[in-house]
Amino acid sequence: MEYAFKYGWVVFIAVTYANAAIWWFRGTAARRQFPERTSSYIRIVWLYFAPLASLPWVFMGLSVITGEVSWMLGVMDLRQIAIFQALFYISLLVILACFAFYIWKRDGALELRDHPGLSNSSSVPMTTVLWKALSVFLIIWNLSFMIALYLLRDSVGPVFQSIL
Repeated sequence: MEYAFKYGWVVFIAVTYANAAIWWFRGTAARRQFPERTSSYIRIVWLYFAPLASLPWVFMGLSVITGEVSWMLGVMDLRQIAIFQALFYISLLVILACFAFYIWKRDGALELRDHPGLSNSSSVPMTTVLWKALSVFLIIWNLSFMIALYLLRDSVGPVFQSIL
């Protein structure tokens, strides 16, 4: 069990790339119908999403491997912050900022809407309004989680430590 707590971050990276592969697979029909969009599918899925979404897990892993924390959720213990823990949170903030900038300022909501398979289900197609709402929700959710962890660091930190 200790092995799972120490190296579970590798699973997070694998799941991120599995999501990218699923998105790529679901976009096959759209790429056949609109071959000119293939390069943008490659850019969105393999150049932006997969590597950027993996960054926090890489920093989580480096935090464990270097001994900054004793297990992967140790990065949540904010009583003492080490470099890779800080980079974990900074990478989350950078990803949120990049996503918001892309959705709101670079017409990302329109681009994602025009690339079915990235998140469209057959019952509820993603519109530009839904993509923008999702971006706002993700920013609020993640910032709230980080702020709560920081404010509750003296009570949450020992809980994380006692689990291991």
